[in-house]
Amino acid sequence: MVVIVKNGKIETIDVELENYDSIDLFWLLSDKARSWIKGNVHVEDWQRFGNALAVEHRMAGDLTQGMLNSGLIVKTSEPGT
Repeated sequence: MVVIVKNGKIETIDVELENYDSIDLFWLLSDKARSWIKGNVHVEDWQRFGNALAVEHRMAGDLTQGMLNSGLIVKTSEPGT
């Protein structure tokens, strides 16, 4: 479980997003995030990367916005941090 403190409140991060130029990885950290993906995104076999979902960078913004609109907490990080 990954948590952050936001406005003095501890929140669990549902998704961690890493950008690798042309591909972004969405690390699905919670059951809520995995369930949201299952119900809202058609995932091809090539997109599965362990517990992460690989997405072309040009699609990542819309996917992130959909997650945020649904109440998921998305944290953006640099690869390797």
